[in-house]
Amino acid sequence: MKVSEALEKLTDAVRLRHCYATHAHEGGAPVRNLQEAMGQTQIEMTMRYLAPTAAGVRSPLDG
Repeated sequence: MKVSEALEKLTDAVRLRHCYATHAHEGGAPVRNLQEAMGQTQIEMTMRYLAPTAAGVRSPLDG
């Protein structure tokens, strides 16, 4: 396997973790549950996987 192929697979795995964490959290999953499901020991690492989405970001025009 080439280095570029290995990096591509790793990148895909990381993006999948980001998607999982973000969608699960938006669906109501507590961060502590995500931390355990993702096998992380530090809550800060779990928080890094949570990406803001358009649905979760308020507009300044909303007041």
